[in-house]
Amino acid sequence: MKRFYTVVLATLFVGGFAVAQNGKSPVLQNSMLKDSRFDDRPSRTKPLNTSVISSTEKAVIWSNTCSNAGDWVFTNNSLPAPTNWFIEPDPNAIPVGALSPFGSASASDGFLFINSDAIGGSDLDGTPNEVFATTATPIDLTGYPAVALKFSHNYRWWQDTREVRVSGDNGATWTNFYMTDAAGYPGDQNSLNPQIEVIDISAIAGDSSQVLVQFYYFDNDYWGWYWAVDDVSIEELEDNDLTMLDGFWANTTGAGTPYIPYSKMPQSQLNDINFYGLVKNSGAVDQPNAVMTTIVSGAGSGSYSGVGMTVNQGSIDTLTSGPMYSSGMANGNYMVTWTVTSDSADVNPADNTVDSIWDFEVTNSLYARDPGVYDGTYSPRDFDSDGLTDPVEFFLDYQFYNPDTIMSLSAVFPIDNTVGQELLYNIYDPSGVAVYDGVSAPVPTYTLTAADLTAGAGSEVWVDLPFIDPMTGTPGFPIDPALGEVWTFSISNEFDTLYVGVSGEALADGGVWTTAGVSWYPLDGSNQNYYTTNCFMMRLNLAASSTGVSETELDAVLGQNRPNPFNDNTIIPFTLRKSGNVAFMVTDVTGKVIENRNLGVLGAGSQTIEFNGSELASGIYYYTLNVDGKRSTKKFVVE
Repeated sequence: MKRFYTVVLATLFVGGFAVAQNGKSPVLQNSMLKDSRFDDRPSRTKPLNTSVISSTEKAVIWSNTCSNAGDWVFTNNSLPAPTNWFIEPDPNAIPVGALSPFGSASASDGFLFINSDAIGGSDLDGTPNEVFATTATPIDLTGYPAVALKFSHNYRWWQDTREVRVSGDNGATWTNFYMTDAAGYPGDQNSLNPQIEVIDISAIAGDSSQVLVQFYYFDNDYWGWYWAVDDVSIEELEDNDLTMLDGFWANTTGAGTPYIPYSKMPQSQLNDINFYGLVKNSGAVDQPNAVMTTIVSGAGSGSYSGVGMTVNQGSIDTLTSGPMYSSGMANGNYMVTWTVTSDSADVNPADNTVDSIWDFEVTNSLYARDPGVYDGTYSPRDFDSDGLTDPVEFFLDYQFYNPDTIMSLSAVFPIDNTVGQELLYNIYDPSGVAVYDGVSAPVPTYTLTAADLTAGAGSEVWVDLPFIDPMTGTPGFPIDPALGEVWTFSISNEFDTLYVGVSGEALADGGVWTTAGVSWYPLDGSNQNYYTTNCFMMRLNLAASSTGVSETELDAVLGQNRPNPFNDNTIIPFTLRKSGNVAFMVTDVTGKVIENRNLGVLGAGSQTIEFNGSELASGIYYYTLNVDGKRSTKKFVVE
């Protein structure tokens, strides 16, 4: 029986936790696990409450280069008080080679530094390190109602909390801005060098004469890393400064279903696409008539503008545009760019646009959520502390709007797996009932071979796991969307450690993980369930549509190859209604080009292409006919 679970996240990143394996690993939501301090998982999420500083010069009201200890009050609540903030004069003191020397503008003059790494010890050894660095003199911001705190910093995370605190009443009350905490971090475990933060503190400190700034570090009794801070300033906000933080789109028929971006969508499951953008007003005044325009290019093109709305000062709102109608969408790649404008000239138009975040491809029969490039895998763990590594089951949701047949599930398995290991895989209907229950229908299995294992990025091996209709015994499982839109696919092993590759982020609904339908749980009886921020490399191969675009649009009819399946030569027939420039391409299920022929200009009439597949591994492949830039795709099988 499929397990159901809910997790409530307070922010986009608080609650994330890294699990290290082979250099890269995703983040688990709702976990409290300890692991190696050497994780470098990729991510692009920025911290909340922050934005990249405009290149336009702003009025600097107060600044400090962190070169004079007398400008700061250092407070140490540590046990047994092993170290404190201090002014470090050497930029090369950063203990992580990739982040050294510290790259702040005035690092050579000194910077605020707390170095928990230098203490040594071990995790949870009873020596917590908790320290504060607070401006010694209140800052007068009288007459400046719209202000931002700016600073450069540099860190590496391991369970340590980093906060920036601001008081507008000389320390009576404080407002905290989290950079990292024990649960996780925004972006990478390593910060940028320098990472520049700009935080709107207007509501806290605007027009106040008693402003204090404090940097708080707590290693949570772990052998943490460090924090370097420099070039702290308070600047006047420009009036007009909109920032496009993120863009996403939804291929969904209505409310109540997850807004999941797909990297590849088959023709049979296309719906009209709506676009969404997260926009922040980083300026000093409200921005009326803010409009998001989405530009699509590639296999199809179009420009889609939404209805104008007011984005209030300091707020983050979701703007919309579209729809992009699915009717007539050709197979191919689509690139998407989101831009926000308003009635006012923006001080920094460079940050009004985001692109290449959720580009996608329309396919004939391949359904995918991951981008396809191997980013890493998961660490197995002893969740129940019995001295044995626990097996896990991996889940991935897909939406179905129209009836379809799933021929197989394709997945990537890293070299960490054991050759000869038996996998179990399954389908769960929208109510959570397993299609293959082990009683009326046996659970499908597959045994991994050495050729099935992926060594790293660029050498991805997609392993095909076929489905059988348990009612008829014929290839493929028929999906009935009348039972519900969201179907879940899983891979597991009952007894042994199992690794599944991950690629890209699993975000949905503009950065919300809980609706993304990417999860896993250990099969140890603990009933622990986890969401992830990276996407499992688990794709669906559907029964191929007859064409990728309408035959009348293509001015050609692409026939099914014969024989099919084949292991040597096959003949592919097609008919041109009129002469045209013709190209022929064969790809595997990952999109890798196997063969690409330019056939030149061919006349109207029936034609054939001979293809030899004797050098190909057994599996599913796709062949595409391109006539004057319009394409039609079908599938063949090599035995």
